[in-house]
Amino acid sequence: MSLKKVSLFYLGIGLLSGLIILNSYFLYLNPSNPILTAKRKMASLSKGEQYIGRLQLWQIYAQAGDWAGAAKLEPQLDLSDYSYYKDSHQPEIVKKNLNQLMTKPNKTPDDWIQLSQYYLLIGNTTKARDALTQAQKLDPVRTDLESLIQLFPLQP
Repeated sequence: MSLKKVSLFYLGIGLLSGLIILNSYFLYLNPSNPILTAKRKMASLSKGEQYIGRLQLWQIYAQAGDWAGAAKLEPQLDLSDYSYYKDSHQPEIVKKNLNQLMTKPNKTPDDWIQLSQYYLLIGNTTKARDALTQAQKLDPVRTDLESLIQLFPLQP
């Protein structure tokens, strides 16, 4: 074998090794990508790591609003690990809870605060601020309500 062929062979091996190392970094060692981190955990030999990976991936889907993707993982998860977040963030459930709370007579300040949270989740900041104002009218002594109201921009 000539020296030129051997040199090309080792150059090819070196380039291939470099690509494998670079690929490994982006796929396995780079912690900045939460999806890859979750999927890496799902591929672990540890059942606990696999579960945490599935739960993290569920959370990523839910936070992105991909409830269909999150629903595919739910049969493999414990209901108590995701039900609170789902019940308080999934748009269909939030709207149902909002309607139930709106029909409740004699709302307490805490009810109005909950309404404000629901309005924020569906993107209605005006009604969210109004709900906090109602809570403040019912309980003017609570200082946390004034602080929450100040977080909203002034309405024209």
